[in-house]
Amino acid sequence: MEDLKFNMDVRSASEVSANINSFIEQVYKTKKPLFLTLNGQNKAVLLDIDAYEKLVEELDLLKDIYTAVEEVRNGKYITNEEAKLRLSDKE
Repeated sequence: MEDLKFNMDVRSASEVSANINSFIEQVYKTKKPLFLTLNGQNKAVLLDIDAYEKLVEELDLLKDIYTAVEEVRNGKYITNEEAKLRLSDKE
């Protein structure tokens, strides 16, 4: 994700609720999140659906990589040669 320009990407919840359609269009076109504040504190993020789905996919991939690394660290793996042998036994 590109660098965020906080002065452009942060809006109050009341401003967003008064102009929701234009802000939805903004995040759709720019693919950048819009941070929403309530009483001056960051509370939520408005994000384009494609950007959200990409973020979730990337997070899932990172979780899979982390799980694989932990399994290797714990000795739960087989060598390439052993995998080839197992596959050739099934043929």
